[in-house]
Amino acid sequence: MVAVPFLKKSGLSQKQAQATAICIILPLTILSALIYLSRGYFRLSDSTVFIAFGFPGALLGTVLLSKMKNSLLQKVFCFFMLWAGFRLVKG
Repeated sequence: MVAVPFLKKSGLSQKQAQATAICIILPLTILSALIYLSRGYFRLSDSTVFIAFGFPGALLGTVLLSKMKNSLLQKVFCFFMLWAGFRLVKG
């Protein structure tokens, strides 16, 4: 939520900022999952449904990112930021 706006302020385009943010988030997510798994907070079998939909979703997102105009991508990002903010406030 914070990385993309900061990356854009540093001079990156919307697509470059989105891609860079994903490159930052991916290793952190993997590390976090390994820590939770090693401490027994969840079983890998609990996450198979998310993995099953996550990989195709990531591939689709990659294709869409390369084809979308920056202005549309910015609007989509804004929508998801507002939606995430609403969910945080709603609790």
